[in-house]
Amino acid sequence: MFMVVANGSGGQVNPGDSIQMDNNFSWQGGLYGTNAVEFGNNDHVDGPIVGSQIILSNNLSTNAFANIAVVPVGMPSNKDVYAQPNPPQGFTG
Repeated sequence: MFMVVANGSGGQVNPGDSIQMDNNFSWQGGLYGTNAVEFGNNDHVDGPIVGSQIILSNNLSTNAFANIAVVPVGMPSNKDVYAQPNPPQGFTG
């Protein structure tokens, strides 16, 4: 699953928002904002939405999303996992 994770507030989006979806926008994936997640008019979202506030405009549609039993690596509240390389092998001298 592709997920947008934002810890900011304001900047290029409205003050108080971490994520802002513009009008007539479709998204398949997760949205996680430590501040508000705001949707414009005629938006369509397929995926989990987490924010301190969810701000809705006209005609937002969502589809049912299955419960997530195991949070994928790298998502909020889950530890990062780093690859451990093996030592060089297969040569002599």
